Amino acid sequence: MGIRERGLRRVAAVTTGIAAASVAGSLAVAAAAHAGTAAQRATVSTSTSTGTGTGTGSSSDGDGFGGQVSGTDRGPQATSGGS
Repeated sequence: MGIRERGLRRVAAVTTGIAAASVAGSLAVAAAAHAGTAAQRATVSTSTSTGTGTGTGSSSDGDGFGGQVSGTDRGPQATSGGS
């Protein structure tokens, strides 16, 4: 086998190794993200299901919207796209 063929085999082996490492890394990141999301949902679910609201269901400024439960305002939400 010539040097060219050995080089091509080596390149193929290295490329395969890099691809396998990339797939393994992607799966590890996906698993960590999924675990983090599941943990966050469990925390939010627990904190909202055990709380007692103090909202009255009426609005003090007459805008027709219900009252706000104390301590739930997280500020403005970010949006993307459009104007």
